[in-house]
Amino acid sequence: MSAILEIASQQGGVVRRDQALKVGLTGNMIRHRIAVGEWKPVGASGYRIFVMSDRLNLLRAAVAVLPDAVASHYSAAAIHLMPLIPRDIVSVTVHAQTTHEFPGVRVFRSLDLTPDHLEESNGLPVTNVTRTVLDIAACLTLRHLEVVVDELLASNRCDVADIRATLDSVARRGRKGVANMRTVIDDRSERLPDSTLLEQRGHDLLVNSGFSGFQVEYPIPWSADRRFDIAFPRQSVALEWDSRRWHTQKVAFQTDRERDRDAHVHGWRVLRFTWDDVCTRPADTIETIRTVVGR
Repeated sequence: MSAILEIASQQGGVVRRDQALKVGLTGNMIRHRIAVGEWKPVGASGYRIFVMSDRLNLLRAAVAVLPDAVASHYSAAAIHLMPLIPRDIVSVTVHAQTTHEFPGVRVFRSLDLTPDHLEESNGLPVTNVTRTVLDIAACLTLRHLEVVVDELLASNRCDVADIRATLDSVARRGRKGVANMRTVIDDRSERLPDSTLLEQRGHDLLVNSGFSGFQVEYPIPWSADRRFDIAFPRQSVALEWDSRRWHTQKVAFQTDRERDRDAHVHGWRVLRFTWDDVCTRPADTIETIRTVVGR
């Protein structure tokens, strides 16, 4: 009995029939435990041996009992720490040709969930970031989806090309969320050339104005997974080229403000310049940089 308890403890308090038989229980023994109320049937071929009702263990139980189930949608968003997604909904995806329910769990069905859309997190199969944001698009308003995607892009969790590739692999006429996702990524695809061109013009402006000793895409010392567009490390000064369209987004704006505060705490100054600063008022921009950098 200790073996079956150990299995159940790792699966949110549940075991499957095949697992019980494998450790030596018989069909009659299983039926007896059900009859006396020790075990409660869940799903098509599982049994709850004891209650572990927190969200993670409820998710583990559903994944263990439902055939080929994977954590998806709200649960996957929580695992990936996606912003502004409800954390109290436990959700999994199973194959569309099966019909299953699990108490307390929202069960989605899919025909197009492929291995390249999956990864593992703490022993659980889970949809990856791009598949998760595509799935959750069907559950969000367009504005809400924009905020979520902007945060993922701003934090370098994925890029527009990643999302588009996943979308193209599963998009079909009538699939909920596809139209909104196309709207969001098409808009953000248009921003990328503007952003890249602004960075290039800002760099050229510095070089043509005689600046040296700066570094491009400089790893932020206290957050090495993120970078300043330009840094003067000796002076602890950073320059950021702000694309006009990108920074109309609320989440991107908030992220920038947080990064600026972190820089101040660590003794750095961050100067932000827009397209108009670089291309319309270059002399003023250079004068500001000279004043702060000291050259």
